Amino acid sequence: MPRESSAHGSIKGDKKSGFRGSITIDGKRLHARGVTKGEVQTKLDAHVKAAAEAKEAAARAETVALETTERAAAAARTWDAAFEGWITSSSHTVTTVQGHRKLVTGILSKSRWWWKSIADTTTAEITTWVNALVTKRGTMAKLNTKNMVLSIARNSAAYALGTGTFGLETNPTTAVKIVRRGVSQHIESMTRPEVEKVLRAAEEYSSRAAARWAIALHYGLRPAEVLGLTLDDVAVTPDWIELNVRATLVRLAGNAFTETLWVRQDAPKTRAGRRVIPIPRDSEAGSLLLTHLTALVEHRAANPLSPDQLAYVASLREGLDRSVEAGLAGTDTDKKLTLPTNWLFPHPDHHYIAHPHDSDRALWKRIGAAAGLDLVPTRYTARHTAATHMLDAGADDVAVSEIMGHTDSDFTRNRYADALAERKKRLAAALYQRPRD
Repeated sequence: MPRESSAHGSIKGDKKSGFRGSITIDGKRLHARGVTKGEVQTKLDAHVKAAAEAKEAAARAETVALETTERAAAAARTWDAAFEGWITSSSHTVTTVQGHRKLVTGILSKSRWWWKSIADTTTAEITTWVNALVTKRGTMAKLNTKNMVLSIARNSAAYALGTGTFGLETNPTTAVKIVRRGVSQHIESMTRPEVEKVLRAAEEYSSRAAARWAIALHYGLRPAEVLGLTLDDVAVTPDWIELNVRATLVRLAGNAFTETLWVRQDAPKTRAGRRVIPIPRDSEAGSLLLTHLTALVEHRAANPLSPDQLAYVASLREGLDRSVEAGLAGTDTDKKLTLPTNWLFPHPDHHYIAHPHDSDRALWKRIGAAAGLDLVPTRYTARHTAATHMLDAGADDVAVSEIMGHTDSDFTRNRYADALAERKKRLAAALYQRPRD
């Protein structure tokens, strides 16, 4: 049977049995039948044309998809860029930065509005999303988690608004309100009698322990902030003792150059963490702190560093320097790591080195047990106790926020809403109580 090839395929057959044609387009074999070769060729040409049109349509769709992806990526970069700008310009510790990045990648980046342009994001969609936030297990996220992710979005948008680089005219997160569903989140705090028991037990242990926990229980300093204080951070006046909170005690994990080091990082948890805490000298915390300061200065004067101790401190500093050079420790100016020897609350057995968090935690448990507490709370309970008692005593929430080192008073109000609610009830009862006959 005669066979004829063409640029569009091959055709074979005759007038008696008819003609058949086939063509391969992009690896796919297509066929056509007809009475004449011209009819078959027309059908094959139609296959070629259809394939060409399909290719053009696919190319156009790919171009549109690419442009859409690029626009989405550009929009996403506005939120991401705002977050990076804020987190870079802030004075957060390395641990806090890592925690914020984890929240962004694990929670915020999975929200639809995070991938929109920051200028096109509305308050309503952020409000809806944050109040419907759920965990990986499908349960409703805790109030603290909602506050944290909203705080990240709020600070990122504030940075974008301040720099004016993303076309943002107003902060879409300012008016976002978190709805408290059902029973409010309970913040564990100690009662005043329990605080007294703890401080008396701490006094029995040492003047150092009593002063350390009086500061935490009365003024809410974070554990890392208390342990990061040095004598240079204390100013004593006739009426006040001022604590300049400007650093934290952080852990430099063991590496090829040093063993595990506890060092002072010149950066509190947040920018608002840099604060001065005024403590009246005649207050309980002031009295305990003065007693500790006197004992510490006398001990340091009577027990100067020995040559072996000086050599040990020098070796630690050399190890820290090598870690910085190797990129294993931060080198930013506002996150400088140091190894001072004039700690305000040094190790109980070595007045020239820092008191590690694990040792401080163990001491807290022993003091709590000695105080007769049924369940010894965590160290952070001391911070919550201070905030709760200040609000319960009628302190202004803005002032409490500044003392606690919170980024804004909204966080304080949300975090300790129960204490604020009780304060409002007592205030209302006192103002509008009907006189008795």
